[in-house]
Amino acid sequence: MRFILNVIIVLMILTPTFANSAPVLEEIDDAFIVSGDAFSVRISAEDIDEQELIFSTDSDLFEIRSLYSDSALVNSLPSDEDIGFHDVEFKVSDGENVDLKSARFVILPKDHSNKFSVEPASINILKSDEFIITNLESEDLYLLIQSSTGLELSRDMLIIPGDSVGRVSITTNFISNFFGELILLGKEGGVKLPVLYELGRNSSFDVTTELGRDLFSIGETIPLSFTLSSPLDSEDVNIRAVLKSSAGEIVYMNESTLTFSKEYSSILPIDIPTDIYEGNYALFLTVESEGTSATSSELLTISSIAPISKFKLPITRFNLFITILIALFVVLIFSTHKHVGKVHEIHKKHSLFLRKQKKVRDEIGLVEKKLSSIRNAYLMGAISKKSYTLAVERLRSKIDRLKRRIKGRHRD
Repeated sequence: MRFILNVIIVLMILTPTFANSAPVLEEIDDAFIVSGDAFSVRISAEDIDEQELIFSTDSDLFEIRSLYSDSALVNSLPSDEDIGFHDVEFKVSDGENVDLKSARFVILPKDHSNKFSVEPASINILKSDEFIITNLESEDLYLLIQSSTGLELSRDMLIIPGDSVGRVSITTNFISNFFGELILLGKEGGVKLPVLYELGRNSSFDVTTELGRDLFSIGETIPLSFTLSSPLDSEDVNIRAVLKSSAGEIVYMNESTLTFSKEYSSILPIDIPTDIYEGNYALFLTVESEGTSATSSELLTISSIAPISKFKLPITRFNLFITILIALFVVLIFSTHKHVGKVHEIHKKHSLFLRKQKKVRDEIGLVEKKLSSIRNAYLMGAISKKSYTLAVERLRSKIDRLKRRIKGRHRD
């Protein structure tokens, strides 16, 4: 009996127990809904245990109807009483575990503004910690503001009365160079606002940078012009170039050392990787020496389309190349036009020939029918042999002449 009990205990220990995994609700996008308009969106969740899921919300503004075991339809028909901003929490449950996601919904009046402008077009927090939004229409403007992680806004949703402005301040707690974006969302679209934060200068030296343009292509080399200045006769510095995406990802970094006196200018080549995405980027050049540093930054856009300035043919060779290309194009157009004209002329002559040939064949057919009628009349005794012979000779002679006309046209 004890042996059996021990076996049962060992089996219970060795038998794996499977924990119930929590379902995962997909992210739900913020949305703008006009009062009186029906709104519907599908939400989904994933559950590796493939259990029946229950969807719910904490808002009376929405009604949820299950579609399948892993999705549901969220419906709403807001009224004027609902106008404003609503933070809504959605929940999915497998009966034991839950997952929550939040989304912001803006209920708009039927008459609302959709046009606005933003100043400045980009923000360097050290130089300006505020941006201004101007409502360009007479109705109220409703906006949501989304920001990269690490940025703090004085407000992330606002209503700007018609023909007036709204101000939003921005701060960050970063202790390193930072690049991110603000996205201002309205009913008809949004505006992206690049945000830079440079570490403050705490060195005796300074650095300035300059780009000849702000649009580059993937795989291109960026020629970054920089100037170092120092009151000292000699300065040993470490130079670090960093290219960051708006998501904060470092896509390129290069370091070098340099000794300079008073002032030094040069061009630093920055090779854009070939495996990055199109979009906005920030290029930081930080110069460090003995725990002190100075930073300068540049905003740029990277595209898959090469700018014209990437082609570096000497101007004389380039002009020659363009001239030859134009000449070949003109010759091609002229030759094509001439060839088309000849083809048209040949086709016209051939069509005329075919029409004339058909007319002659029709005449031959009529003569042959007449010849057949005379032969039948002779066999029936309607005409004499002499008359028949003369008629046959005359008609056959005519047929021969017509056939010679066809052969003559063939020779032509």
